[in-house]
Amino acid sequence: MKKVIFLGVIYLAVISSCAKNEADLLNNTAKTAAVEVTAVTLTIPDIPGYTPKPGIEPGNPIPYPDEECEITPGGSTTNYGNPSIDYLEGTTVFNISQLEEGSTYHQINNDNLNMAFYSGDGDKKPISVRRLTPTTASPYGWTPYWNTLDLVEQEHPEVLFAPRFERAIIIVLSKPCVKFGFELAPNLQNQLLNCAVFWGNAPMDSSRGAFDYQIKTPSGAALYSIEEEGNYKFTVITILIYPPGNNPIVNPEGLAMANIRYKLAK
Repeated sequence: MKKVIFLGVIYLAVISSCAKNEADLLNNTAKTAAVEVTAVTLTIPDIPGYTPKPGIEPGNPIPYPDEECEITPGGSTTNYGNPSIDYLEGTTVFNISQLEEGSTYHQINNDNLNMAFYSGDGDKKPISVRRLTPTTASPYGWTPYWNTLDLVEQEHPEVLFAPRFERAIIIVLSKPCVKFGFELAPNLQNQLLNCAVFWGNAPMDSSRGAFDYQIKTPSGAALYSIEEEGNYKFTVITILIYPPGNNPIVNPEGLAMANIRYKLAK
C-alpha cells in the first residue's frame, strides 16, 4: 500500500484551470522495451445518445461536469497498488453483471451510485460502454489474459468496455466518493501504453490524486485506486492514455475496465 501526501495544490500534471491541456501529458517520457503491434481484439459498433435500458435510471441523466469550477487542494491520499484486504473490505464492488449482454450504455447504476461516461478528447460527447464476459467469444467477449492475482482480483474478469475514444475518458459520479478503484487494460494488443488516472471534481482535475502506470493486453492490466482522508471527496474521474517515450500517438482502440469499487462520502 503506497502513501502519497498532497500539500496545498499539488497535481500530477500542472492544471491552470479545470480544462486541462492534454498535450502536456503527451510529451511525458518513459523507458520501455520495443513491442510488436498486432491486430486489435475487438471492434464493437457504438450506439450514440442516451437510451434508458436495464441498468440505467430513466429520466435522471448525469450531465457533463462543469469545467469552470473552483479547484480546491486535496489532503492525504492512500493509493492501493494491489487488491489488498484493506482495499477489498473497505469498498463496495459495482456489479456490472446486471447489464444486458449485447446492449450498450452511456450511464449505469446500482442502488447507491450512478455513473456516466463521456469522451475526454475535447468534444464532450457521451460514449457508450458494453459488458463483455470472459467466456464469450469476440466480439461480445473479452478473452485476453488480464493479469496475475497479486496485481488484480481475477485472471479472467468480465469487463466494461468503452470502444469510442482516442485518448481520454471522463467518468462522472452521481454522488461524491472517498474511495474509488478499477482495473484497466487497453484493447490494442502487445503495445505498452501509459495510463494516468485523475480524481477530482472536473475534467482533468487531479486535486484529489493522480497516478500514472503502464498497461498492456494481454497480461498487463493494472489497478488504479485511491482513498481520501479527512473531508475530501470527488465526483469526476479522468482516464488519459498516451504512448511511452517519443513514440507517435497510439490509439488504444478502446479500454476495458474491471472490478469497479467505491465508497460513498458520508
